[in-house]
Amino acid sequence: NSKANNPCINLKYLASHKVMLSKPFFKICVTSVTKLNDLYTTIPSTEIWSTHLVDNTLNQIKYYAQGGMFKTKSDIIIIINQLSSLMKDLQAAAKTGHKSFKDGRIGSSFNLYHNEITHTNNVILLDSHSKKFAFATYDNPNYMETSHTAFWNYSFEWFSKLQQRSHSVSQQSERNRLILFNMCQAKINKLKLLIKGIDFGGVILKISR
Repeated sequence: NSKANNPCINLKYLASHKVMLSKPFFKICVTSVTKLNDLYTTIPSTEIWSTHLVDNTLNQIKYYAQGGMFKTKSDIIIIINQLSSLMKDLQAAAKTGHKSFKDGRIGSSFNLYHNEITHTNNVILLDSHSKKFAFATYDNPNYMETSHTAFWNYSFEWFSKLQQRSHSVSQQSERNRLILFNMCQAKINKLKLLIKGIDFGGVILKISR
């Protein structure tokens, strides 16, 4: 069995509105994301990240900023700072080998690997006592899911081989961890510098280097 899922994107009633974090819609989004994050924290995971992990998110922020789709520049900076904070939290989780809730409670195990050449598509394999599922992004953030046994087994074999060819980033692997997260933070800081040179009309001003 397989099916495609389409979240609440391209909403017509938001098409004519600029992004403003104080709007009720975005506050609802934050609440939903917080619940999803708490659920994620309870699930043990082994993850393989690519070098281009944050590129898609940063490109989206840049696109909306240059297009004048944010109400205020301060909202853009808030989002970038929160992304930077998220990366710091994930770096701490990789260091300890487990996730953490916002209130400090210890969550499930977190085993992180870095592969420099893997593609950026998100593939998630769920292995539970009752069911096995495979999820793959399609026209991000849409995704397809399937419980087809042969597909799951093939994907698991592919994941295992990829893991063997990746660098561990968790716990004792401090050098690999610093390389990965410093690279991500450098990209975030570069965008932040660029955003500071954008006026409200979406015009990129000259930035001294």
